[in-house]
Amino acid sequence: MLVVEVTSDETVDADIGVKRELYAREGIPVYLIVHFDKDWQQITEIEECRLDWSGRRYVTRHTHSDALVLTEPVTLAITFADLQSRLPRPRL
Repeated sequence: MLVVEVTSDETVDADIGVKRELYAREGIPVYLIVHFDKDWQQITEIEECRLDWSGRRYVTRHTHSDALVLTEPVTLAITFADLQSRLPRPRL
């Protein structure tokens, strides 16, 4: 019902390109993409994509900028600061 894609600097093209097509083909109705700043340290936005009426592609429904709030397919409200605190620390 829902896929959350956390992008990374090594795989960002596949994360938002190829995978988007694959998830749409599988009929997953909601696709969230977590985007980071240029240093890959902070979440800058979460793109909320919904499968369009044809079931073949995603359309961006909303771009969340401070918190992620969903009412379906799950009820969820979480700030980016809280999400950020739960991510593993980058390796140096």
